[in-house]
Amino acid sequence: MQEFSGRRIRPFLTGTLGLTRYATEGDSEIRFSVGAGGARQLFPLSHIGVRLESRVFTTFEDADGRLIFCSSGSGTCAFAIHADLVWQAEFTAGFGCQVPLTACCQARRSLQRPPEIQTKLE
Repeated sequence: MQEFSGRRIRPFLTGTLGLTRYATEGDSEIRFSVGAGGARQLFPLSHIGVRLESRVFTTFEDADGRLIFCSSGSGTCAFAIHADLVWQAEFTAGFGCQVPLTACCQARRSLQRPPEIQTKLE
């Protein structure tokens, strides 16, 4: 995931590389898959935001490759690849909030101190 800097609008990109498992009763197959997506986090208020995201995935079904030719003089080779692809798309939206890091750290520190030390420090 790559998030780009911004204050109220923060775009970011995602990418995946992996395996997809197709399973039915009595049968299971694993296929190579890739995906890409993008999103925006919108912060209309300083700590409240909305996230809009979309992704597209493709799974390689029945891929077949073969060597067409190789030239020994130039060291160039050509390949032919045939693959059936399965495409999927996903769109999501959600709400979120940011908590200032200093508030989290202060709350954690006060919880970790014994009560007698906490009263002396205050």
